[in-house]
Amino acid sequence: NQLPKSALLNRYGLRGPWPERAKGPRDLRIACVGDSCTYGFCVSYDSAYGVRLERILQNALPDRSVDAYLVGMTGYSTHQSRVLVERHLGELAPDVTILYLGAWNDYLPAVPYDDPERARRSHRTFRLHSLIDRLGEPDEEQFTFLREEFRAGRAPLGRRVPLPQFRANVAAILAAARNLGSATILVVPPVPASTRTAHPAGTEYRDCLLQLAAAEQ
Repeated sequence: NQLPKSALLNRYGLRGPWPERAKGPRDLRIACVGDSCTYGFCVSYDSAYGVRLERILQNALPDRSVDAYLVGMTGYSTHQSRVLVERHLGELAPDVTILYLGAWNDYLPAVPYDDPERARRSHRTFRLHSLIDRLGEPDEEQFTFLREEFRAGRAPLGRRVPLPQFRANVAAILAAARNLGSATILVVPPVPASTRTAHPAGTEYRDCLLQLAAAEQ
């Protein structure tokens, strides 16, 4: 017997299946791009929003073969999402791409580097460079300090993804989907009043998404 979809990690380590054949004329493919909200953190695979959407559309379109793919991972910022999309979205050839980005991870504090710098450092191969990078990692006391600073609405070492880079990442993801002929849906995550008060940066990132969405119309 085949394992259920819920038991699968595909070859990219993402949740759920990945297509093993070219898209056919009856196929309707949806790519859901994002972080833990897309991955379905703390819920069953069948409860992830992309999988629920797949069931709804399949019931509404019985003459089509509908598949939704979860192109997201817990903890991802738009930096990782952009890399994932630019490398692998073309394999899906999605008819629709849903972006659920910027809910939280991008404006978390850099610890101690932002995501682009951390990625650059991770590609270093020289032992001395690697040793220097490890020595620069924060210890438990520094982590505690950064956590408390974030709770107070501050990020003393900057954000995981600075706002200009966040804008560039989302724009690049939208462009990648558009270049594949995919329709795009940009979900703007809700920012509750309590979060706006404690973390004003969240409003800035949300407003950036609203501006990008308006430009797509």
